[in-house]
Amino acid sequence: MVSRWTLIKNFIVEQLKGAAVKAALIKFFGTTLGLGIKGWVIKTAATTLFEDIGEPIARMVLNQVGYMYDKIEGKVIIARIKKAQDENNPGDYNSAIDDIYS
Repeated sequence: MVSRWTLIKNFIVEQLKGAAVKAALIKFFGTTLGLGIKGWVIKTAATTLFEDIGEPIARMVLNQVGYMYDKIEGKVIIARIKKAQDENNPGDYNSAIDDIYS
């Protein structure tokens, strides 16, 4: 099963790739329409460069963002578990534990 964050991360990377290619075409030609062989070369070069350089950097940054989110979310869940234990509330405790496995 693929996590929600992985799907979001893949979507963001694909959007960045499209934006990078579009920006390269506009930079060289001023448009993205009807460019012929020169446009194909620029598009291929921009796509290759993004896949080799930009995509690993984007994935690294998004992994760090995901790690920071998981870390914060984990601290929130731990606080909920401790609060439920202190209050002797099995319903809240079970809900917090379920959030770990979901």
